[in-house]
Amino acid sequence: MDYAVFDWDYTLHRSYTLFTWIDFLCSERILSEQIQDALKEMQKKYDLGLISHDAYAEMACREYALAVKGLPAARLKEILPAYMEWDRQLLFPFTEGLFRYLKNRHIETVIITGAPGSVLEQYREYFGFKNIYAFEAEVHSGVYTGKIRCNHGSRKEGIMALLAKEYGSSPVFAFGDSSSDLPLLRAAEQAVCIGTSALAGCPEGTLYISPDTGPEELIARLQNPAGPPLP
Repeated sequence: MDYAVFDWDYTLHRSYTLFTWIDFLCSERILSEQIQDALKEMQKKYDLGLISHDAYAEMACREYALAVKGLPAARLKEILPAYMEWDRQLLFPFTEGLFRYLKNRHIETVIITGAPGSVLEQYREYFGFKNIYAFEAEVHSGVYTGKIRCNHGSRKEGIMALLAKEYGSSPVFAFGDSSSDLPLLRAAEQAVCIGTSALAGCPEGTLYISPDTGPEELIARLQNPAGPPLP
């Protein structure tokens, strides 16, 4: 079976999903706005190059896990549908058409991301993802413990090794946008980098696609990678 691997944030989604989820929880007064201040400080360090992309993601996940400590998991699950109505508007224009194209070609999709797994599970029902490797805060007896159960947003090479063993082949496509996605992009038959500039370390032949590209344009480029770049 053929498969394709995807990062999520800034690859298919216009923001860090964890951050927009936190903003939503703050607007609902479930979380204190102090967590937003902490994330802004992390953003400054990342923008200044003081911390790596992976370190930034890990710090944000730890902050979130601590912020939800003691909350019932059922309470957050209950309000997820309201959040999803808003979050769907942040998907890039090509996202839905791309997943439909892959499904029609019988290519399974695997998501490897630091975005919250609870949100990605909602999208699984709509897009039909085969597997999701994401971020999850630990829950015990129905309550968040303040710890991280798993975070697959960093060190993605481990997941790629598992997939290579499971499928016995390389992914047909890999989609990413940052240095943490290089293990995906380097492993694929065709790497696709979402962004307006080249990402250092990408393999030769990587396609560079603007986030605002339409589905028809993107699919045409996938079918003819050697063709002229999209305007």
